[in-house]
Amino acid sequence: MKRTIFSQARVAGAALLLSAHSLSAQTDAQYQKLEQDLQALRQQLGAMQERHARELEELRALLERQRVAPEQAQEGGAASLAPVTLYDAMKRSVVESLPDVAGKGAGARSLDLDLSVVLDLYFYHDDTREGAGHLRQHLAGFGHGHDDGEEGHDHGPRNGFNLRHVELGFSAAVDPYFRAWTTVAVDEDGAELEEAVLQTTSLPYGLTLSGGKMMSGIGRLNRQHSHNWDFVDQPLIYELLFGSHGLTETGVQLTWLAPTPFYLLVGAELFNGENEHSFAAAEAEGLPAHDAPRLWTGFIKAGPDLGESHALQFGASALGGRHQVAHADDEGADGDTLILGADFVYKYDDRR
Repeated sequence: MKRTIFSQARVAGAALLLSAHSLSAQTDAQYQKLEQDLQALRQQLGAMQERHARELEELRALLERQRVAPEQAQEGGAASLAPVTLYDAMKRSVVESLPDVAGKGAGARSLDLDLSVVLDLYFYHDDTREGAGHLRQHLAGFGHGHDDGEEGHDHGPRNGFNLRHVELGFSAAVDPYFRAWTTVAVDEDGAELEEAVLQTTSLPYGLTLSGGKMMSGIGRLNRQHSHNWDFVDQPLIYELLFGSHGLTETGVQLTWLAPTPFYLLVGAELFNGENEHSFAAAEAEGLPAHDAPRLWTGFIKAGPDLGESHALQFGASALGGRHQVAHADDEGADGDTLILGADFVYKYDDRR
């Protein structure tokens, strides 16, 4: 009887060991499957992180390009020292990622046309007999300008309402590599093309190449249109050196946005040289012929990060080229012009 019970106990113990071994094998199989699933999830998470990192880098590059895009940088307020809004950048990113529509992907993107209309209207009054604008004619260097009498143009303010012009702006993404914009000023005397620019959007290393008729990037105010000025007219030094329209030339511009923790932009330009105040070629007896391009410029702009309420930017510019002047006796003067300048601006916004 004892031997029978002992035999049954050994059989039960063997069965228990076999059951435990089977359970252990099943647990190992489940553990291995869980390890495989976990490894697969890790790989998927790594791929998602890499994809999101690339998208974030593309968005950061887009923000940096838009921050210094000339047509966006009106430079008339504190916001001009900050990047374009995230909404604008996301909007452009989404539009450029649209799939082909009937095999015409570029046509779908071409619908992203931005149109602006600016009415440059202001009211002015002074109590001088001939008007404050006439006083500048008594300043050295201002008596010969064409903006006050010749060809019927007079950009000086007059008492009452003044309509300087109506500015029409058009801009659009040409394709994933270029964008274009143009600005036309319309007044009572007709229409004038102010800017017509084609600009790259995908060059590496923070480079941007622009070509066409454009406002030069020199100084602080040259790129500002008249409706962005802080005063009715521009500073006298700009008008004396470049005329009432500033330095607007036909040529190319190359800028480099440095990968620094603060804003640093370096640019160089090569223009035809058709500014009658400082850089131009005149036809007169005895004057040598100077083919275009006759004007080069270089500039640097920097702005440290001072927080949300403060904005600081300073820069330096250099311009050089040939200039000829034809006099009434059909003779003229020919020589080189070199202009050096510096600019500085600080703004504080207590609403942030």
